[in-house]
Amino acid sequence: MSASYMLAYSYFTQAFQGWVKDRSAALALARQINDKLFQRDPEFAPAHRLRARFAMLWDLPEYDPEAALADARKSVELGPNDDLNHWTLGIVLFQLRHFDEATAEFAAAMRLNPHPPTFLPGSRAMALSAAGHHDQAIADVEAAIAANPKNPQGPRFRGEVEAWAGHYAGAAISFERARELDPDSAQFAYLLAAVYDQLGRIDDAIGLLDKGPLQWRSVPQIRLWLALSYARAGRREQAAAEFAAFRALAPKFTVSIVRRDYSGYFEPKFFDRIVALSLEYGIPEK
Repeated sequence: MSASYMLAYSYFTQAFQGWVKDRSAALALARQINDKLFQRDPEFAPAHRLRARFAMLWDLPEYDPEAALADARKSVELGPNDDLNHWTLGIVLFQLRHFDEATAEFAAAMRLNPHPPTFLPGSRAMALSAAGHHDQAIADVEAAIAANPKNPQGPRFRGEVEAWAGHYAGAAISFERARELDPDSAQFAYLLAAVYDQLGRIDDAIGLLDKGPLQWRSVPQIRLWLALSYARAGRREQAAAEFAAFRALAPKFTVSIVRRDYSGYFEPKFFDRIVALSLEYGIPEK
């Protein structure tokens, strides 16, 4: 069962990062394999944690944050000594803005893994920064980068730590470094474009996303941020087209998700503008 799970998770990761040409097909394969794992053993913890990740994706029909939290908690209940179960619960808690609880879960994952992969201390540092503990977060993420300087997740999390601290120029430098190490990642590109916009570098944000590989266009964050960048640049026709494409990809997306995911990450004036543009171009409040 572990091999089947790893195959499902591989498909999920490739789709999430925007590495594959057909995101929908990769996600469908991951879902199909994971469903079979549930059929074989409803108490298989990894299947619960992957289902939790599915339930946190805006563009999927199963998007349901509360269901994601329930599955993530169930994975920890079934496998309390598995670091990845705690990490997944931390990710869901973080996305739901329970930053202190997320930090505790990431710390639990690190206690269980004496040689943690970069994303574990990186995730903990991100949660610490979101909770206002910026100095500790910087120290932790710098240690993670020093331990594995070629892993793109290190500078990616350094960028998120900097953004939560309001240091957007530093965040841009870190996200640029992550992209140097993995230029095909749609997630790194979206994070960088968002910070470029915050810095007033709207043309850079548009150029980065608009000139990306074709498969990025199936990644909802790419379409959303390209739409917002066009709108901020006053390119209304292109903005409307991108918002329409985004709504077709993620029909469950609402402005309440914008408020949840981006409040505190951006400066208040910029954040308010993002909310206003989302409403103006047809994203529903709830």
